[in-house]
Amino acid sequence: MKNISLILVLLLSILSAKAQINSEDNLLAYNDAVGVDNFINVSLYPNPNKGYFYIKMKNNKPFDVTIYAMNGMIIYSKKNIQENTYRINLESSISKGFYQVVFRQGKNAIVKKLIIN
Repeated sequence: MKNISLILVLLLSILSAKAQINSEDNLLAYNDAVGVDNFINVSLYPNPNKGYFYIKMKNNKPFDVTIYAMNGMIIYSKKNIQENTYRINLESSISKGFYQVVFRQGKNAIVKKLIIN
């Protein structure tokens, strides 16, 4: 049920024109506030990887991260991350494949693709 809720939120965001899709980066950005400055600017690297990677947030605000398998199952979740550069090591617990990583700061969210090889 959680994955259906996430899909509905993202779909409603697109339909309400509060979301931007960037096909080059394979990401969806959702912004509840008006103005480009409110969007989350984040890097996920290296990508693809073997389950060990970094998240680099371009601002100093705390953020939440959730990693979803393509079937909607939550693989990893961490709230209120304070570091600008945050390391995740899932090498021993993640399978090869494609994943969606959702970053949240306040009412803003962005989804990026993660490839584990």
